Amino acid sequence: MGFLLKSLYGQLFVTPPVPTHDFSGQTVIIIGANIGLGLEAARHIARLNVGHLVLGVRTVSKGEAAKKDIVSTTGIKEESVSVRIVDLSSNKSVIAFANTIQAEFKSVDALLLNASILPFEFATTEDGVELGVATNVIGTFLLALLMLPLLRSSSALSGNPVHLSIVASEVHGFTTLPEKKHPHIFTALNAKDSPDFADRYNVTKLMQVLLARELAKSVDSDKVILNFLNPSLCHSNLTSTAKGFASFVVESFKYLIGRSTEVGSRTLVHALTIGKESHGQYLSSCKVEEPAPFVLSAEGAIVQKRLWDELSEILESARPGILSNIA
Repeated sequence: MGFLLKSLYGQLFVTPPVPTHDFSGQTVIIIGANIGLGLEAARHIARLNVGHLVLGVRTVSKGEAAKKDIVSTTGIKEESVSVRIVDLSSNKSVIAFANTIQAEFKSVDALLLNASILPFEFATTEDGVELGVATNVIGTFLLALLMLPLLRSSSALSGNPVHLSIVASEVHGFTTLPEKKHPHIFTALNAKDSPDFADRYNVTKLMQVLLARELAKSVDSDKVILNFLNPSLCHSNLTSTAKGFASFVVESFKYLIGRSTEVGSRTLVHALTIGKESHGQYLSSCKVEEPAPFVLSAEGAIVQKRLWDELSEILESARPGILSNIA
């Protein structure tokens, strides 16, 4: 069965199981936790006896509202849930968040990088980077690398591997990254007049998959299990920025075949509990699956290495010495 058919089969005929993993005594951080899949994943984890839950959000008021909702629906104690501010589109915010977490917590057992945006119009961040690439790619991996030392030391304390999970998507198979024809892919993605901007979300999700696979090669799975997952098409706020015909198409598909937000969130929780067999792997419907054919192709391998080399320069510029966190 081909990638797209398998994805459609999972969307239509597979219901992810309700999470039952016991998170007692563990500290779990969820980025993008105030709405949608992140909020429902946080609710599951709170219900499953988490020791401490950190909600990484962009605005305090929305984070506090999410915390109140989680506390009232799960019975978790207020002091067991923290709200911390982070905006993945801002390198400064990501670095500040990582510093805060490292100062406050001696150990972190799971980090879920869930925050993404679906851009329909070109916009740049304070760092001068297109918003979708800044959030979904640069900010996501900047935070991952900043947190790796704490994740490794947490594993040493517990004697068990910890989890670093990235919420990707099946739409990584809907593109082959047209910008790869340019000598510098990230520069091409930052061009305001890009003819392929409608493909941008798919491209950033393919970049997540390729970069996570490359990073996983250098991460010891006995200490940190790094995986990336597809929640499938779900009812969430991701498409709230869609307008006109694009909005009609997206909302129609969600209405017809979309998973509920709660059901989709089960895949996020699963990624934080599966074993080392998931390291460097793509998860879909709570199973290890092969990613899209381009990812596994010879050309995909070349693009993967190119992307990692380019991203490494960007991350080193944002935080000199950050690549040493991988070793």
